[in-house]
Amino acid sequence: MISEVSSILGVPVVATTAEEKVAQQLGDFDCMGNPVRPLKRYMPATFW
Repeated sequence: MISEVSSILGVPVVATTAEEKVAQQLGDFDCMGNPVRPLKRYMPATFW
């Protein structure tokens, strides 16, 4: 969805961000070929 919107608007997708555990499941690239950048939770007990 994000890649489709970025192509319509002409704004490039630099990367997909995901929490570290999810990023490991996604691998190095998401399903659209965008690089995945893991996010480290410094306060994991808090709500986002």
